[in-house]
Amino acid sequence: MKNFLSVYFFLISFVLQAQYNNLFQNKDSLSYMPHSLSIGIKHLNYIKNNEYFNLIADGYTLIGSKTDAEIVLKPHHNYNFTAGFTFIKYAGIDTFTQTIPYLSLNIKKGNNNFYLGKLYTSDFHQLPQILYSNERILDKRYIENGLQHRFTNTNWSTDTWLEWEYFIFKKDSLRERLNFGHTTNYTYFFKNGSIKIPFQLYLHHRGGQINQSVINTQNNNTITVSNIGMGVSLERSFFSKNRIGFTYQYFMHHINTNQAEEFIFKSGKAHWGQLFFIRKNIFASINYWKSDKFVSVKGDDMFQSVSRRVEKFTDSNNQTINVFEAHTEPNRELIYMQFRFKKEIYQNLFVGFSSEFFYQLNKSNINSPVYNATVHHQLDYNTGLFLIFTFHHKLFTL
Repeated sequence: MKNFLSVYFFLISFVLQAQYNNLFQNKDSLSYMPHSLSIGIKHLNYIKNNEYFNLIADGYTLIGSKTDAEIVLKPHHNYNFTAGFTFIKYAGIDTFTQTIPYLSLNIKKGNNNFYLGKLYTSDFHQLPQILYSNERILDKRYIENGLQHRFTNTNWSTDTWLEWEYFIFKKDSLRERLNFGHTTNYTYFFKNGSIKIPFQLYLHHRGGQINQSVINTQNNNTITVSNIGMGVSLERSFFSKNRIGFTYQYFMHHINTNQAEEFIFKSGKAHWGQLFFIRKNIFASINYWKSDKFVSVKGDDMFQSVSRRVEKFTDSNNQTINVFEAHTEPNRELIYMQFRFKKEIYQNLFVGFSSEFFYQLNKSNINSPVYNATVHHQLDYNTGLFLIFTFHHKLFTL
């Protein structure tokens, strides 16, 4: 553990002179030149290694690339139409893993931005990773389709969206999935600092009236999971270029049926505290997490009270056993550190680095005929290296 902490603080000191930006922030198509036809490319190469040995989250490595290639028609300075493809390619596979088309109509009116079709997700809807995993940006999950409204002025910032995650046809064996979200951030500015009050709501719905309903099983045809977050954040500047702050948030979830499916717990709550430091392109924080039967539908695996590990084992009779399926840690408790860095090394070419170190305080164990493990005072960590290229070019003026 000492070696990991030494590397962590060495990296912080090494880039201490390096303004912190959202690591994956992309150019919004609304900012393209008016009365023009343009092309745009957003390319991301990444290596993400999750060295996890706990009983809640899987450990794995992601190496690959993701490219958005799009054409943007902007006949008026207040709106534009975008058509494009996202290409996802993992190292070690000879073909594209996924090729996903998308369409979007974007409208801007004063402080309001409207999106119909592909939604704007580059800032993760202003949600913390407890409710919306940052790793979603690396795969097809970052492509959301539906309706969205964003509002920004000096003190207020909001994002409201409806995502149609899974569409069903008549007699489909699966259920439709819809997600509704809303975030509000109110910021009060004072000399050398600010106070921010965030509120987050995320609703996940499964159901449908035209699919094949499952009768006499444990699964309801309809289920709605609600996640709510609220709190306060205080930030203060010192020595001109440095910022330090503290964030506290309270989270809870509720499910509208006793058949909670893979979420297991019908309701739960959690507390999150963060002390952070920002200087130019770096962000570092130390955090405390304490949960009581809390789960979040789209949140990072590490913060769940229900295991998301997927390994399966075979017993002496060659029968498959999923030993993690029912594993829970109702009172999950973590201390963790975060570090993020992003810098433009050449025009439109950025390099990014991220790392997280999780120290598990609660004790958890699994005892089964095929697998036994006890986790206490466990250190897990992840590191990521990212190369981000953005390019847009006006083909001609309309």
